[in-house]
Amino acid sequence: GTLASICRVKNKFSGCIRSMKTIKKAFIDLQEDEKNFMKEIAILRTLDHMAILKIYEFYQDDKCFYLIMEYCNDGDLFDKIQKEAPFNEYTACHVVYQILSAIVYCHSNNIVHRDIKADCILIESIENIVHNGEEFPLFHIRLTDFSSARSFNKKKKLTKKIGTSYFIAPEVLNRNYNEKCDVWSIGVLLFIMLCGKPPFWGESDKEILEKVKTGKYDWRDDEW
Repeated sequence: GTLASICRVKNKFSGCIRSMKTIKKAFIDLQEDEKNFMKEIAILRTLDHMAILKIYEFYQDDKCFYLIMEYCNDGDLFDKIQKEAPFNEYTACHVVYQILSAIVYCHSNNIVHRDIKADCILIESIENIVHNGEEFPLFHIRLTDFSSARSFNKKKKLTKKIGTSYFIAPEVLNRNYNEKCDVWSIGVLLFIMLCGKPPFWGESDKEILEKVKTGKYDWRDDEW
């Protein structure tokens, strides 16, 4: 993209394969955006969980930031949903188990993600297994994109409206929420994986958000 690029790199000494995200300083607001970017790096450096993308190194020069990360070579969950959904229940269960495990870990460390969606779930590898004579894939995933994440105080409510229309929780729209907004987003993701369509649908963001507020979801009998 215009702002950043990601490429596959190799450590010359260890031979380890990583991914490197290069972010051009010329295309960001170096005061606010750099502050948010550095906050995201600080959060990721404190997290160590098998289902959260690992950050190994961070560099910068006059022109760019360089982020060395764990390498995932099977794309993201959004692409898989577009191509293969609806998923087998075992496939969906395995994905949600990993995401919930990562989010329980984040919440126990007083970190709320606030923007869980299919795009921020990378697939590290795919394992095909056979159950009751049927073969289906298990996706080993990594949760990414902590740009909207922040630390929280259990005694205080969060008020900033942030998130993606299909996945945002109603309490976030009402600007009175806590870390459990992540659980709502995971529920929406599970719904999409099992039927191939989002529970809240509309011709515009405004229409989608109105349905989220009222809890009016689309239950398509033919797709279920």
